[in-house]
Amino acid sequence: MAVIRVTCGAVGITYRDSNGQKRHALKDVKSVPFECSDEVAKRFVRRGVAEYVGAEENARESVLEAETKETVQMDQEGGEKLYTREELEKMKNEALKNLAESLGIDVSDCTKKAEYVEAILEGQEDELPDLEAEDPVG
Repeated sequence: MAVIRVTCGAVGITYRDSNGQKRHALKDVKSVPFECSDEVAKRFVRRGVAEYVGAEENARESVLEAETKETVQMDQEGGEKLYTREELEKMKNEALKNLAESLGIDVSDCTKKAEYVEAILEGQEDELPDLEAEDPVG
């Protein structure tokens, strides 16, 4: 079991009350932290709508690193998520290396965390569309 707090929007959860009856509840950013199964917590954290609370902080980092290895998160438009410097600096070197590889960014020369962060940030800039480009004629 894990304790999480909703950080964005609202989530629906299913639980069993003291009589064994199946119940449903809506938790949002105003709700107090609540306990749920590890699988549910992992899903909400992975989707970016919740975070682990208290003693679970170390577990939260492990989940984030594991998710980075599994897949690159997608933004609302279905493209690759753009990571901020703050998000990257919270990651460990191995997670940064795996993220860079999944984004197709060469980090073979990187040895320090700051180098990985800079390489990923620069690689993301290369992928941004040119907003100054003119519309096609035709």
